[in-house]
Amino acid sequence: AHIKIRFYQDAPDATVSVEEVDGIIAPASLGLRINGKPDAGTGLDLSTQFLLANLPMMAKPGAKDVFVLGLGSGITAGALLSYPVNQVVVAENCAPVVRAARLFSSWNRDVVHNPRVRIELQDARTYAAWGIDYLKYDLCGLRTVMKDAPTPEAANKIMVDSYIKMRDALRSTGRPIVYSLCQYGNDAVWRCGTTFGGNLWRTTGYIS
Repeated sequence: AHIKIRFYQDAPDATVSVEEVDGIIAPASLGLRINGKPDAGTGLDLSTQFLLANLPMMAKPGAKDVFVLGLGSGITAGALLSYPVNQVVVAENCAPVVRAARLFSSWNRDVVHNPRVRIELQDARTYAAWGIDYLKYDLCGLRTVMKDAPTPEAANKIMVDSYIKMRDALRSTGRPIVYSLCQYGNDAVWRCGTTFGGNLWRTTGYIS
């Protein structure tokens, strides 16, 4: 067979698959299908996915916080990471799409695991679907981004925005999930923790 199914999953909201063409009957490529319809891939529509990232950044080259509606293959969101943006927020509510996007990691800059990319809503829905009761949330993945922020105030805003986004995502699931902030006691977290929606928070560094 010249076409292999690399991924297939049924979900309540969609059926998602990834096909790989070996390059014999057609140019080698990966393709994402949602409910049987070609949605994104590394073939003919690759330029379109890049344009969806590059045209908005050409219109507003100084943008630091970018929103993408729909993850697809992740190539559009990944293309945005070539710019000096602070974060890319992706709205994607279909869990199999997020899993399928991992197969495109060499094309999308591993967008699913990139610390500058946030897919909090999907994460929260997944936690709720798994029956999770307790979430310890830290920002280790954002340390580099925060260090590169132009001012301490800008770094603090990155932290605050991330905690609040996860707070809102958890609340949107309708499941009561205990929200624990891992803040090492920085920024007087005991004064602002409830603002972030935290139920409890870490107050010190490591105890030796």
